[in-house]
Amino acid sequence: MTSRRLAVLVAALVAQQLFLVWTVWQGERTVSEGVVVRLALRGADPVDPIRGRYVTFQVLEDRPRAPDTTWCDTESRLVVVFGQGDDDMATVTEVRTTPPTTGAWMYAEPVRWDAADDCRASLGLDRFYLNEADAPLADAALREASAERPGWLEVSLSGGRAVITALVVDGQRFGS
Repeated sequence: MTSRRLAVLVAALVAQQLFLVWTVWQGERTVSEGVVVRLALRGADPVDPIRGRYVTFQVLEDRPRAPDTTWCDTESRLVVVFGQGDDDMATVTEVRTTPPTTGAWMYAEPVRWDAADDCRASLGLDRFYLNEADAPLADAALREASAERPGWLEVSLSGGRAVITALVVDGQRFGS
């Protein structure tokens, strides 16, 4: 191997490691410095035999409607702004194209919904990785929980990023 090829290989390996460190640092910073909101969940989905065993949940306001359908035709991300509801749960107060200067907000992807004139913001909060010992307990708790009020996610928001920090079902806390 020539020294030039070795240098390219080392540079590629270092770049990959730097990307991984940067990604972890960004997530940890979001958790430590972010605004924590609680997002209500819908009832649990049935077990999917194709995907196997995993904890399934869906945020109650998973795809809020964008006020302008042309926003789905652009390459830009949407911004979802949250406010505090009466029951201590965060609610979507606005979908817009520019971030607010203060408050709890996150970036979301624009998606076309059932009709061509329906543009929604997809929050993308559909996966939460748990310790393997806790996952079956969380799954069972979600399935046994009340359909009207199954639980909530605690999500840390900072700089448009969102990190799920905990899943709470019937007073049981799963996650950090």
